[in-house]
Amino acid sequence: MLIRALRALGFGANGSEKTGSIAKVFRLVNTFAKEEPSAFESGKVLNQLMTALGKEAPYVDEELAYTIILKERTTFWRFYSDVGEVTSPKGKWVTIKDEVEGLTGAQAKDLLSLPTKPTKMIPVEVEAGTRVRISRTGANAYGKGGRIQVELLDKIESGSFKIADAVPLE
Repeated sequence: MLIRALRALGFGANGSEKTGSIAKVFRLVNTFAKEEPSAFESGKVLNQLMTALGKEAPYVDEELAYTIILKERTTFWRFYSDVGEVTSPKGKWVTIKDEVEGLTGAQAKDLLSLPTKPTKMIPVEVEAGTRVRISRTGANAYGKGGRIQVELLDKIESGSFKIADAVPLE
């Protein structure tokens, strides 16, 4: 059904990077979702809300963000910095491993539009039944974006952030 929606939005199977990235978001929604997405939200509208709060726009304006409920426990990955401009290992923005595996801190900063260059990434265990929003990162003052991002919409337990399993980045 989601692939039909992709085509209805004007994205064919022409192999373009944009089509491939959007199709990947759809595949992830199908993989992780307990049921059909509970919301399809405009990246542009979400960005307007974020910038009204004084934050950088995290979404791609021309794409949708999908709110789903996870059907099973899922491991995501979070980036943070423990030197220089320190950031928290705990937070609401995570990603999937195959989007970031092998990236340096500088590449992760650019492709995920992070505010600082991360020095580590950690696994985050998110329980089934948790609401998340899946989209691609938009370009902003922090980076060019383009990779998959997952926003944790429900509060998760502090122990879900596996800080002891941190992976150092170059």
